[in-house]
Amino acid sequence: MKKKVLLLVLNDFTHDIRPLKEAVSLKEAGYNVRVLAVTSRGLPAHEVIQQIEVDRLQLKTTRWIGYQPGKANAAQLIVMYTEMLVQYMWALITTYRNCDIIHAHAIQALPLGVFYKIFVNRKSKLIYDCHEYETEQFSKHGLPKLIAKVIEKTLIRFADEILVVSESIAQDYEKLYKIPKLHVIFNCPPRYHSVEKYDLFRQKFAIQPSQKIFLYQGGLASGRGVELLLQVFRSLDPQKYVLIFLGYGPLEAEIIRASQNSQNIFFHPAVKPNDLLRYTSSADYGFALIEDKNLSFRYCLPNKLFEYIQAGIPVLVSNRTEMRQFVSTHPVGEIIESDDRESVRVAMDRILAKGTEYFKNDLRLAAEKFNWQEQEKILLQIYEGLRLSC
Repeated sequence: MKKKVLLLVLNDFTHDIRPLKEAVSLKEAGYNVRVLAVTSRGLPAHEVIQQIEVDRLQLKTTRWIGYQPGKANAAQLIVMYTEMLVQYMWALITTYRNCDIIHAHAIQALPLGVFYKIFVNRKSKLIYDCHEYETEQFSKHGLPKLIAKVIEKTLIRFADEILVVSESIAQDYEKLYKIPKLHVIFNCPPRYHSVEKYDLFRQKFAIQPSQKIFLYQGGLASGRGVELLLQVFRSLDPQKYVLIFLGYGPLEAEIIRASQNSQNIFFHPAVKPNDLLRYTSSADYGFALIEDKNLSFRYCLPNKLFEYIQAGIPVLVSNRTEMRQFVSTHPVGEIIESDDRESVRVAMDRILAKGTEYFKNDLRLAAEKFNWQEQEKILLQIYEGLRLSC
């Protein structure tokens, strides 16, 4: 009999790639998989995404409190999260009582996973999947950070398995919570054995062959070097260097304004995960920048780093613990030594002097090692152990 797995995500499950990859892998391995998500913007209450059954709870308080994404105050967030907890708990009690494994994504879902394990189905197993250094994503020592630390320290002991996204985070968690070695599963895209070079950006934006295309893809938010890149490319020769932003987020409007006033800055909306590789491979080089705002940023290995590698384009990364170590060990690009315009330009000069061909073999070797097919093996091994003990 197939084991029932419920993935808990506290978002609308439209751009959350990690749980989608995990869900698809588990379904292909023979598990009965379902995702429980939430929405406040009228998305379907039920949807099938890549053969995965997705249920969405419908938030109602967002209309009453005037919630706007990216602009919510603390009171609005508390009201929303309270409604989420109530709705999720009710759904877990009434609709999902017979799940064998609960897979809680990020710290926001951890209390729900523990609630299920203690009060709904004591025989179930709980996986806590940390998308980042969960308690350190807050840059200040304020109330949100304190609450997060108390929640995680209190509840993490109920998890049967814990997944993290980098070695540094795993080491810190092991020391902090005195728990056995955690499992590191990187946010890698699938391996494509034959990557075709596309030219979608040149076609769409009429970019000349002589112009080098630098790509930033992913979340367009503060702390990710977006503002720095805008400053750098405004000062560069537009006939030689082009910057393209591909994604969505709070800084989208600012980027669109910059693109309207600059000849070498362009904006492209986010694309579906299955289409992303074609766009990524249409660039010459990729930026993966993270500011040193907190430990979560310092220890991260962002999705875009592995996406650039799979697309076969060299990368420019910030001088952060995990990214510096990765690029030093796997020479797939250049490290930007400091978070200033001159350091970005120096790193660009180095990578342009070497050219894309210089990195081709190391990119191929890294792509063979860091891909979802390899990370999937770790995930399925963890689940096999839980399956035998359910």
